[in-house]
Amino acid sequence: MSAMFDHRRAAEDDTADLGQPIPHELADEHQPHHPDDTVDSPGDRDAGLRPTRRARHLRTLGWLAAYTTTCLGSLWLLGLAFLHANPVVMLLATAALLWFAPATTRLARRLHTPDHAAAARPALRLPRTQRLAACVLTVTYLWLAVDWLAWTLRH
Repeated sequence: MSAMFDHRRAAEDDTADLGQPIPHELADEHQPHHPDDTVDSPGDRDAGLRPTRRARHLRTLGWLAAYTTTCLGSLWLLGLAFLHANPVVMLLATAALLWFAPATTRLARRLHTPDHAAAARPALRLPRTQRLAACVLTVTYLWLAVDWLAWTLRH
């Protein structure tokens, strides 16, 4: 006998009568009216608390700053690798540019659209691996730039 199923009971022993369904006029307008109306999409996870326009604008601005720093740092690294004839670093910097440049332009366009047009579009979703790589590369490139600047000022 399985622990998941108890075959000794009748099929209707464990069900409860919930009565008549609530009419649509009395139902909560924020809840789906029918179980088939629910949609399990990634956008529905954020249906509870939504950020304000200002918060969305600041978040987009932050990601744009990180992605722009990553693109500029990769471009700088590509130039240095070209000057030193380092093909592996050239390949990695080119790959980073090709991976981050389209998302950077999308973020810049999103930032410069009017509020009413931006509200009609769904939120821009950036892949988690790309966001993680952008954060790591941004911190790395900023540290390298500060280190290079400090070295330049000392010599």
